[in-house]
Amino acid sequence: MGARGCLAVAFVSMSILVSVAAQDDLDLPVPTTNKSAPTTLDSGQRIVEQRPLRPPPDKDPRDEPPPVIFGEEIDVEGDTIIFVLDRSGSMAEFLRPVQMGLGPDGQTIILEGAGTPTRLEASQRELVRCVNSLAPNFQFTVFAFDCSVVTWSANLQWADGAAKASASAWINAVGPGGLTATGPATALALRSSIQNQKVVLLTDGIPTCPFADPVAHRRMVSANNTQHAQIDVFGIATEGQSRTFCQQLAADSSGSYFDVR
Repeated sequence: MGARGCLAVAFVSMSILVSVAAQDDLDLPVPTTNKSAPTTLDSGQRIVEQRPLRPPPDKDPRDEPPPVIFGEEIDVEGDTIIFVLDRSGSMAEFLRPVQMGLGPDGQTIILEGAGTPTRLEASQRELVRCVNSLAPNFQFTVFAFDCSVVTWSANLQWADGAAKASASAWINAVGPGGLTATGPATALALRSSIQNQKVVLLTDGIPTCPFADPVAHRRMVSANNTQHAQIDVFGIATEGQSRTFCQQLAADSSGSYFDVR
């Protein structure tokens, strides 16, 4: 992966995960607190959460402008926020329809809709803009997922200039991958900081990894949301069952759902 604090998750078989997803305490792998090198999420680890040692600024985070993504204000009751970015293969599709054709040498070209970003590019742009606008008395981290999960930092970091620059570079380096492990990724984000009260999920579709059962993914998320954090979901060009899943996932935690077109 190459980025500081990057970590990867290998998921177990569908039958095992489905059976444990319905339990009240899903024993998901969790990040360690070693920030000096990438860490692997081993299934036997437990949560060891550390607050940054630097004292927080004097201002109350609630007195600062709220984070904004795709023009929507994020209601944050505390001083922390965790972002979860879908990097599955479908996020490489264009955000808006384009008309394709053949060029003079037979190459594929865009006839209409040139300049339209992919779903991932649009999400990265907004996420970077949001991170860079965070007040310094916020703490944050960023997860990204396809059928595996990586994170910029295993622990929440103060939103100072260095952290913003590092996180922005990491977000921009994320590329599209494979299937969509929404449940495990969101559950890991929740378990990484049991004090955090706000998760923002940017995703374009229904979960497909390690099992294609939206209800089981929702149960997995709910079982790991012991702190009752609100999960706001941005549906990136979602429709049909994908949109319904995203709406239900947000509603399960009394979070908000937003359409991105």
